[in-house]
Amino acid sequence: MVHIIFVCESNRIASKMAAAYLAGKLKSLGATEFDVQSAGLRVRKGDGMPPAAQQVITELGYDCGWLGAKPLDLKDVRASDLIVCLSAAVLKKVSDSFFSARGKLIHIMTQLPNRPETLRDVFEPRSNLESCKNCLAMMRPALDNMAEKLKE
Repeated sequence: MVHIIFVCESNRIASKMAAAYLAGKLKSLGATEFDVQSAGLRVRKGDGMPPAAQQVITELGYDCGWLGAKPLDLKDVRASDLIVCLSAAVLKKVSDSFFSARGKLIHIMTQLPNRPETLRDVFEPRSNLESCKNCLAMMRPALDNMAEKLKE
């Protein structure tokens, strides 16, 4: 089993959508040997995924009900084969906080098929439908490319 975890600041919307999308995409490609999760650096207890973000994922036919609010901890870092950070600041904080994360960390936008010179960070969307759709649209090319690479 390959363990992948998406990390953002709050683990409220962006990292959950990325995890749900990649898990669904891998499943649709017949790749079942992946465990995809999400976590955050500063998580408010009981902070669930907003309905707008859930709608964006379920409209694609993917499930997101298994994703709860979770702070990143050492157990997650050690168990992960790949830690996908949604911003350069998060990547630096994870690297600085968890020595065992080094060598496993990537910025999500490094997975773009035609990677630009300068990587854009994924923004944390507001809880409305349009903002959630825009956030996922920004991540989708990187996630689709990642799924294809992982399937190989």
